[in-house]
Amino acid sequence: MSSSHTPNYQLSQWEAEDKVLRADFNADNAKIDAAIKAVDEKAGGKAPAAELAALAAQVKALKATIPQVAAGTYTGSGQASRYISVGFDPKAVLIMTPLGETRYGYQITGGLAVQDGNMMGQGEMVLTIDSKGFTVYHSTKSIHGEYAGTNDNGVLYHYLAVG
Repeated sequence: MSSSHTPNYQLSQWEAEDKVLRADFNADNAKIDAAIKAVDEKAGGKAPAAELAALAAQVKALKATIPQVAAGTYTGSGQASRYISVGFDPKAVLIMTPLGETRYGYQITGGLAVQDGNMMGQGEMVLTIDSKGFTVYHSTKSIHGEYAGTNDNGVLYHYLAVG
């Protein structure tokens, strides 16, 4: 049996000559359990760790509702298609020339594509939304007159992607 106790919660403290008894440990564990329960009830029935985990989950859910935005430029390569990465799945992409143009005669030089709604000229792709980015296209005149010009060689384009 312990010969002394802690000052605040009267938990067992043994001296070298004291006999260690299981009953002392059980009594101490009961006191600790009661103290933790009192703190838990005071915190509204939630232990601080559980409360922090719940707050972290709420923050994560809120972050998921904040739209991601990427704005930038690229210079066309002249290849038939070119993928541009923005690091997230866009819901909408807008492309324009530095003058704010989306069309130059029969050439479609920009415009707006939305998720599940790719931008097309008369029969050909102009701008598609893909996983983590978008694809722009270049072609020569199509049989319908319009042609894709969102990846013309050496041309600077501005884009805005929203996820």
